[in-house]
Amino acid sequence: MSTKLSASLSRNRSRRNTGFTLLELIVVVVVLGVLALVAVPSFTGVITGSTESAVEASSDAIARDAKALAAFNTGANTNVVSNGNVDDAVAEANLLSGDGWDVDTSASNGATISLTKNGKVCESVLTVASGLVSASAPSCSASGGGGGGAVYAVGDVGPGGGIVFYVHSSGTFASTGSDCGSNCRYLEAAPDNWNGGGADPSRQWSGNNNILVGGTSTGLGTGYANTSAAVAQNATADRAITLAWDYSNNSKEDWHLPSQVELNELCKYARTQTTGDTSVVCNNSGSLRSGFAAPFYWSSSEVATTLAWGQVFSNGFQGNDSKPANRRVRPVRAF
Repeated sequence: MSTKLSASLSRNRSRRNTGFTLLELIVVVVVLGVLALVAVPSFTGVITGSTESAVEASSDAIARDAKALAAFNTGANTNVVSNGNVDDAVAEANLLSGDGWDVDTSASNGATISLTKNGKVCESVLTVASGLVSASAPSCSASGGGGGGAVYAVGDVGPGGGIVFYVHSSGTFASTGSDCGSNCRYLEAAPDNWNGGGADPSRQWSGNNNILVGGTSTGLGTGYANTSAAVAQNATADRAITLAWDYSNNSKEDWHLPSQVELNELCKYARTQTTGDTSVVCNNSGSLRSGFAAPFYWSSSEVATTLAWGQVFSNGFQGNDSKPANRRVRPVRAF
Protein backbone atom coordinates (compact mmCIF):
# COMPACT_ATOMS: atom_id res chain seq x y z
CA MET A 1 0.00 0.00 0.00
CA SER A 2 1.29 3.46 -0.90
CA THR A 3 2.19 6.04 1.65
CA LYS A 4 -0.52 8.45 0.34
CA LEU A 5 -3.29 5.84 0.60
CA SER A 6 -2.24 4.88 4.10
CA ALA A 7 -2.23 8.50 5.13
CA SER A 8 -5.74 9.05 3.66
CA LEU A 9 -7.22 6.05 5.44
CA SER A 10 -5.59 7.17 8.64
CA ARG A 11 -7.18 10.62 8.34
CA ASN A 12 -10.64 9.22 7.59
CA ARG A 13 -10.42 6.80 10.51
CA SER A 14 -9.37 9.63 12.76
CA ARG A 15 -12.31 11.80 11.60
CA ARG A 16 -14.89 9.09 12.30
CA ASN A 17 -13.51 8.53 15.75
CA THR A 18 -14.13 12.18 16.62
CA GLY A 19 -18.00 12.03 15.93
CA PHE A 20 -20.43 13.59 13.43
CA THR A 21 -19.53 16.71 11.51
CA LEU A 22 -21.76 19.80 11.71
CA LEU A 23 -23.11 19.08 8.24
CA GLU A 24 -24.07 15.55 9.22
CA LEU A 25 -25.90 16.83 12.31
CA ILE A 26 -27.82 19.37 10.25
CA VAL A 27 -28.92 16.64 7.85
CA VAL A 28 -30.12 14.47 10.77
CA VAL A 29 -32.09 17.36 12.28
CA VAL A 30 -33.76 18.11 8.93
CA VAL A 31 -34.71 14.45 8.46
CA LEU A 32 -36.19 14.29 11.95
CA GLY A 33 -38.17 17.45 11.29
CA VAL A 34 -39.66 16.03 8.10
CA LEU A 35 -40.60 12.83 9.91
CA ALA A 36 -42.29 14.87 12.67
CA LEU A 37 -44.33 16.83 10.14
CA VAL A 38 -45.62 13.57 8.70
CA ALA A 39 -46.07 11.56 11.91
CA VAL A 40 -47.73 14.10 14.26
CA PRO A 41 -50.93 14.67 12.19
CA SER A 42 -51.30 10.92 11.74
CA PHE A 43 -50.86 10.38 15.47
CA THR A 44 -53.37 13.18 16.18
CA GLY A 45 -55.84 11.49 13.87
CA VAL A 46 -55.41 8.25 15.74
CA ILE A 47 -56.05 10.04 19.05
CA THR A 48 -59.14 11.80 17.64
CA GLY A 49 -60.53 8.55 16.28
CA SER A 50 -59.88 6.88 19.61
CA THR A 51 -61.68 9.71 21.43
CA GLU A 52 -64.68 9.48 19.11
CA SER A 53 -64.84 5.73 19.65
CA ALA A 54 -64.70 6.31 23.40
CA VAL A 55 -67.57 8.80 23.18
CA GLU A 56 -69.65 6.34 21.16
CA ALA A 57 -68.88 3.59 23.66
CA SER A 58 -69.83 5.95 26.49
CA SER A 59 -73.16 6.70 24.77
CA ASP A 60 -73.83 3.00 24.40
CA ALA A 61 -72.98 2.49 28.06
CA ILE A 62 -75.37 5.28 29.10
CA ALA A 63 -78.13 3.65 27.06
CA ARG A 64 -77.46 0.32 28.73
CA ASP A 65 -77.37 1.98 32.13
CA ALA A 66 -80.68 3.71 31.44
CA LYS A 67 -82.31 0.39 30.61
CA ALA A 68 -80.90 -1.14 33.75
CA LEU A 69 -82.02 1.88 35.74
CA ALA A 70 -85.52 1.42 34.39
CA ALA A 71 -85.52 -2.01 36.03
CA PHE A 72 -85.80 -0.11 39.30
CA ASN A 73 -89.52 0.23 38.48
CA THR A 74 -89.92 -3.52 38.84
CA GLY A 75 -88.32 -3.54 42.27
CA ALA A 76 -85.25 -5.33 40.93
CA ASN A 77 -82.02 -4.98 42.89
CA THR A 78 -80.23 -3.02 40.21
CA ASN A 79 -76.87 -1.30 40.57
CA VAL A 80 -76.25 1.25 37.84
CA VAL A 81 -73.05 3.22 37.30
CA SER A 82 -72.49 6.16 34.96
CA ASN A 83 -68.92 7.32 34.35
CA GLY A 84 -70.00 10.83 33.43
CA ASN A 85 -70.22 13.81 35.75
CA VAL A 86 -73.16 14.58 38.01
CA ASP A 87 -75.03 16.44 35.28
CA ASP A 88 -74.70 13.43 32.97
CA ALA A 89 -75.89 11.12 35.71
CA VAL A 90 -78.95 13.26 36.40
CA ALA A 91 -79.68 13.56 32.67
CA GLU A 92 -79.46 9.80 32.41
CA ALA A 93 -81.80 9.37 35.35
CA ASN A 94 -84.21 11.79 33.72
CA LEU A 95 -84.72 9.27 30.95
CA LEU A 96 -87.07 7.65 33.45
CA SER A 97 -89.36 10.65 33.35
CA GLY A 98 -91.05 9.10 30.32
CA ASP A 99 -92.29 6.44 32.69
CA GLY A 100 -93.82 8.98 35.03
CA TRP A 101 -90.81 9.66 37.25
CA ASP A 102 -89.52 13.13 38.08
CA VAL A 103 -85.91 13.54 39.18
CA ASP A 104 -84.54 16.18 41.54
CA THR A 105 -81.82 17.73 39.38
CA SER A 106 -80.42 19.92 42.16
CA ALA A 107 -78.30 17.08 43.55
CA SER A 108 -74.53 17.44 43.86
CA ASN A 109 -71.72 14.98 44.55
CA GLY A 110 -72.56 12.78 47.49
CA ALA A 111 -76.22 13.81 47.52
CA THR A 112 -79.26 11.56 47.35
CA ILE A 113 -81.73 11.96 44.50
CA SER A 114 -85.36 11.21 45.32
CA LEU A 115 -87.73 9.93 42.65
CA THR A 116 -91.43 10.73 42.78
CA LYS A 117 -94.44 9.27 41.01
CA ASN A 118 -98.12 10.02 41.48
CA GLY A 119 -97.04 12.57 44.08
CA LYS A 120 -95.39 9.89 46.24
CA VAL A 121 -91.71 9.81 47.19
CA CYS A 122 -89.50 6.74 47.27
CA GLU A 123 -86.56 7.04 49.65
CA SER A 124 -82.87 7.07 48.66
CA VAL A 125 -83.35 5.60 45.25
CA LEU A 126 -80.38 7.17 43.46
CA THR A 127 -77.11 8.25 45.06
CA VAL A 128 -74.56 10.44 43.28
CA ALA A 129 -70.94 10.37 44.42
CA SER A 130 -67.82 11.49 42.54
CA GLY A 131 -69.62 11.49 39.23
CA LEU A 132 -71.09 8.01 39.66
CA VAL A 133 -74.76 7.25 40.10
CA SER A 134 -76.08 4.02 41.60
CA ALA A 135 -79.64 2.76 41.95
CA SER A 136 -81.26 0.04 44.00
CA ALA A 137 -84.77 -1.24 44.60
CA PRO A 138 -87.14 1.53 45.79
CA SER A 139 -87.97 1.81 49.45
CA CYS A 140 -91.39 3.41 49.59
CA SER A 141 -93.75 4.22 52.43
CA ALA A 142 -97.28 2.86 52.55
CA SER A 143 -98.31 5.77 50.40
CA GLY A 144 -95.43 5.33 48.02
CA GLY A 145 -96.03 5.36 44.31
CA GLY A 146 -94.39 3.56 41.46
CA GLY A 147 -94.71 0.48 39.36
CA GLY A 148 -94.01 -3.19 39.80
CA GLY A 149 -92.70 -3.69 43.33
CA ALA A 150 -93.68 -0.24 44.59
CA VAL A 151 -96.45 0.28 47.13
CA TYR A 152 -99.84 1.83 46.35
CA ALA A 153 -102.49 3.37 48.58
CA VAL A 154 -106.22 3.81 48.05
CA GLY A 155 -106.72 6.82 45.80
CA ASP A 156 -103.44 6.41 43.88
CA VAL A 157 -103.46 6.11 40.12
CA GLY A 158 -102.88 2.46 39.29
CA PRO A 159 -100.73 1.02 36.48
CA GLY A 160 -103.85 0.71 34.32
CA GLY A 161 -104.58 4.42 34.68
CA GLY A 162 -107.50 3.77 37.02
CA ILE A 163 -108.00 4.61 40.69
CA VAL A 164 -106.82 2.15 43.34
CA PHE A 165 -109.83 1.39 45.57
CA TYR A 166 -108.74 -1.77 47.37
CA VAL A 167 -105.48 -2.81 49.05
CA HIS A 168 -105.24 -6.34 50.46
CA SER A 169 -104.53 -6.12 54.18
CA SER A 170 -101.97 -8.94 54.30
CA GLY A 171 -100.17 -10.88 51.62
CA THR A 172 -101.78 -11.35 48.23
CA PHE A 173 -104.87 -12.83 46.61
CA ALA A 174 -105.38 -14.74 43.37
CA SER A 175 -107.21 -13.45 40.32
CA THR A 176 -107.09 -16.27 37.80
CA GLY A 177 -106.58 -14.90 34.30
CA SER A 178 -105.43 -11.44 35.43
CA ASP A 179 -101.88 -10.31 34.73
CA CYS A 180 -101.03 -10.64 38.43
CA GLY A 181 -102.25 -14.26 38.59
CA SER A 182 -101.91 -15.57 42.15
CA ASN A 183 -99.82 -12.59 43.28
CA CYS A 184 -102.39 -9.76 43.33
CA ARG A 185 -102.62 -7.13 46.05
CA TYR A 186 -104.73 -4.31 44.61
CA LEU A 187 -107.89 -3.51 42.71
CA GLU A 188 -108.22 -0.42 40.53
CA ALA A 189 -111.39 0.93 38.91
CA ALA A 190 -111.51 2.42 35.44
CA PRO A 191 -111.25 6.23 35.61
CA ASP A 192 -114.22 8.54 35.33
CA ASN A 193 -115.49 8.93 31.76
CA TRP A 194 -113.80 5.62 30.91
CA ASN A 195 -116.40 4.96 28.23
CA GLY A 196 -116.07 8.41 26.71
CA GLY A 197 -119.63 9.36 27.56
CA GLY A 198 -119.62 11.06 30.95
CA ALA A 199 -121.41 9.01 33.61
CA ASP A 200 -121.04 5.24 33.86
CA PRO A 201 -123.21 3.68 31.12
CA SER A 202 -126.31 1.56 31.82
CA ARG A 203 -126.51 -1.75 29.97
CA GLN A 204 -128.13 -5.18 30.11
CA TRP A 205 -126.01 -7.76 31.92
CA SER A 206 -125.32 -9.97 28.90
CA GLY A 207 -126.49 -10.84 25.40
CA ASN A 208 -127.94 -14.08 26.74
CA ASN A 209 -130.19 -13.39 29.69
CA ASN A 210 -132.04 -16.66 30.15
CA ILE A 211 -129.30 -19.30 30.19
CA LEU A 212 -127.10 -19.86 33.24
CA VAL A 213 -123.40 -19.25 32.66
CA GLY A 214 -122.66 -21.48 35.63
CA GLY A 215 -119.57 -21.52 37.82
CA THR A 216 -119.45 -17.80 38.56
CA SER A 217 -118.34 -16.87 42.07
CA THR A 218 -118.85 -13.95 44.44
CA GLY A 219 -115.45 -13.81 46.15
CA LEU A 220 -112.44 -11.53 45.93
CA GLY A 221 -110.40 -12.17 42.81
CA THR A 222 -113.14 -14.04 40.91
CA GLY A 223 -114.38 -11.16 38.76
CA TYR A 224 -112.02 -11.84 35.86
CA ALA A 225 -112.94 -15.55 35.60
CA ASN A 226 -116.65 -14.69 35.91
CA THR A 227 -116.45 -12.15 33.12
CA SER A 228 -114.39 -14.44 30.90
CA ALA A 229 -116.92 -17.26 31.28
CA ALA A 230 -119.88 -14.97 30.55
CA VAL A 231 -118.21 -13.57 27.41
CA ALA A 232 -117.37 -17.09 26.26
CA GLN A 233 -121.07 -17.96 26.55
CA ASN A 234 -122.25 -14.85 24.69
CA ALA A 235 -120.09 -12.07 23.28
CA THR A 236 -122.84 -9.68 22.19
CA ALA A 237 -121.33 -6.20 22.08
CA ASP A 238 -122.45 -3.26 24.20
CA ARG A 239 -123.53 -5.28 27.23
CA ALA A 240 -122.22 -4.87 30.79
CA ILE A 241 -120.10 -8.01 30.49
CA THR A 242 -118.59 -7.19 27.10
CA LEU A 243 -118.10 -3.47 27.80
CA ALA A 244 -115.95 -4.32 30.82
CA TRP A 245 -114.17 -7.16 29.00
CA ASP A 246 -113.32 -5.06 25.93
CA TYR A 247 -112.08 -2.04 27.89
CA SER A 248 -108.34 -1.27 27.59
CA ASN A 249 -106.26 1.48 29.15
CA ASN A 250 -102.53 2.11 29.64
CA SER A 251 -101.84 -1.08 27.66
CA LYS A 252 -103.71 -3.14 30.28
CA GLU A 253 -106.16 -5.63 28.82
CA ASP A 254 -107.29 -7.57 31.92
CA TRP A 255 -110.24 -5.36 32.89
CA HIS A 256 -113.46 -7.10 33.91
CA LEU A 257 -116.81 -6.69 35.62
CA PRO A 258 -116.25 -6.93 39.40
CA SER A 259 -117.47 -9.88 41.43
CA GLN A 260 -120.00 -9.27 44.20
CA VAL A 261 -117.27 -8.81 46.83
CA GLU A 262 -115.14 -6.62 44.54
CA LEU A 263 -118.19 -4.48 43.75
CA ASN A 264 -118.87 -4.04 47.48
CA GLU A 265 -115.34 -2.66 47.96
CA LEU A 266 -115.89 -0.32 45.01
CA CYS A 267 -119.16 0.82 46.59
CA LYS A 268 -117.34 1.63 49.84
CA TYR A 269 -114.74 3.64 47.95
CA ALA A 270 -117.46 5.44 45.98
CA ARG A 271 -119.12 6.38 49.27
CA THR A 272 -115.82 7.52 50.87
CA GLN A 273 -115.83 4.61 53.30
CA THR A 274 -112.76 2.63 54.39
CA THR A 275 -112.01 -0.28 52.09
CA GLY A 276 -109.86 -3.37 52.69
CA ASP A 277 -112.02 -5.47 55.00
CA THR A 278 -114.31 -7.51 52.74
CA SER A 279 -116.48 -8.55 55.71
CA VAL A 280 -117.72 -4.95 56.04
CA VAL A 281 -120.67 -4.14 53.79
CA CYS A 282 -121.07 -0.80 52.04
CA ASN A 283 -123.76 1.37 53.65
CA ASN A 284 -125.34 4.79 53.30
CA SER A 285 -122.71 6.67 55.32
CA GLY A 286 -120.37 9.15 53.69
CA SER A 287 -121.01 11.02 50.49
CA LEU A 288 -120.94 9.71 46.93
CA ARG A 289 -117.76 10.64 45.08
CA SER A 290 -117.95 12.56 41.85
CA GLY A 291 -117.94 10.24 38.84
CA PHE A 292 -120.09 7.53 40.41
CA ALA A 293 -123.85 7.16 39.99
CA ALA A 294 -126.34 6.46 42.78
CA PRO A 295 -128.33 3.68 41.07
CA PHE A 296 -127.68 -0.06 40.79
CA TYR A 297 -124.33 -1.34 39.46
CA TRP A 298 -123.82 -4.80 37.96
CA SER A 299 -121.40 -7.40 39.30
CA SER A 300 -120.20 -10.42 37.29
CA SER A 301 -121.65 -12.87 39.85
CA GLU A 302 -124.79 -14.75 38.86
CA VAL A 303 -127.65 -15.56 41.22
CA ALA A 304 -129.80 -17.68 38.93
CA THR A 305 -130.55 -18.26 35.26
CA THR A 306 -132.04 -14.79 34.74
CA LEU A 307 -130.57 -12.95 37.75
CA ALA A 308 -127.19 -11.41 38.67
CA TRP A 309 -125.85 -9.69 41.79
CA GLY A 310 -125.52 -5.94 41.96
CA GLN A 311 -125.36 -3.04 44.39
CA VAL A 312 -127.04 0.32 44.81
CA PHE A 313 -124.36 2.97 45.37
CA SER A 314 -126.76 5.48 46.90
CA ASN A 315 -127.16 3.38 50.06
CA GLY A 316 -124.99 0.25 49.67
CA PHE A 317 -127.90 -2.15 49.27
CA GLN A 318 -126.84 -5.52 47.82
CA GLY A 319 -129.34 -7.56 45.85
CA ASN A 320 -130.08 -9.21 42.55
CA ASP A 321 -131.79 -7.95 39.47
CA SER A 322 -133.06 -9.30 36.17
CA LYS A 323 -130.26 -9.64 33.60
CA PRO A 324 -132.20 -7.77 30.86
CA ALA A 325 -132.38 -4.66 33.09
CA ASN A 326 -130.15 -1.72 32.21
CA ARG A 327 -127.79 -1.16 35.15
CA ARG A 328 -124.55 0.76 35.61
CA VAL A 329 -121.14 -0.56 34.52
CA ARG A 330 -117.65 0.21 35.89
CA PRO A 331 -114.74 -2.08 34.88
CA VAL A 332 -112.05 -3.01 37.40
CA ARG A 333 -108.77 -4.93 37.30
CA ALA A 334 -106.53 -6.68 39.82
CA PHE A 335 -102.76 -6.12 40.01
